[in-house]
Amino acid sequence: MAVRLIPLAFGIESTDIRLYRQQAIPVVQMQNVYAVTRNLFPYTPVSMFYPALCLELSGILGIPFHILIKLCAILSDVGIVLALYAIGVKLFPRRMAITGAVLYALNPVSILIASFHGNIMPLVVLLMLMAYLLFRVDPDRNLVVSGLLLSLAVGWRSFPILLLPFFLASLDQTVKKIRFTACVVAPVALSMIPFLWLEARPMLHEVLSYSGWGIHHGPFAVVRGLHLLSIGRVTWENPPNGHRG
Repeated sequence: MAVRLIPLAFGIESTDIRLYRQQAIPVVQMQNVYAVTRNLFPYTPVSMFYPALCLELSGILGIPFHILIKLCAILSDVGIVLALYAIGVKLFPRRMAITGAVLYALNPVSILIASFHGNIMPLVVLLMLMAYLLFRVDPDRNLVVSGLLLSLAVGWRSFPILLLPFFLASLDQTVKKIRFTACVVAPVALSMIPFLWLEARPMLHEVLSYSGWGIHHGPFAVVRGLHLLSIGRVTWENPPNGHRG
């Protein structure tokens, strides 16, 4: 925890935090974030209230926005350490579980993501780990809770849906498989209904055709970045505008 709190003294508002601020403003102003921005919020509505809540709390509590955002990410990252230990003691000797948790706690990449960038991705990972942990402890008793935790992770960043087949493979009854799938999919689908009902096109465009700065991340980041630079469509000095003109 202390290692992750040290970067807060630098007072840096990273690109991620600036994006969160841009995402929060339309929500606070009661606007449709999908309709009034472009390439800014390519996620389901589940996570849209997080940056807005942090922005409001920043004003109420008098805590700088970037610090509040980073604290949320840091707390989630610390939760991952505890979850890894809890999972580790069920799979390996206690010494190995502690070693694994400590190695993650001192992992410079996770410190960079949570403490410097303030990216909330650790919360998504924590939700996935908690869903797995509860499912492993008692899949029958914790079926609904585990499914809802995975649903929150899917709602925040969509890719955790890839874990669904592995959960379903561990269930022996079709009824349980259907119930778990409903717990994972239904909340995310329900969150999208108001936006699809009022103005479907902006939401579908943003969620399905996001092509902003994010294309420079991932395993093909360098190749894709060099390609765009070579054809002059995007430059590092003039990145794509995040708002509609």
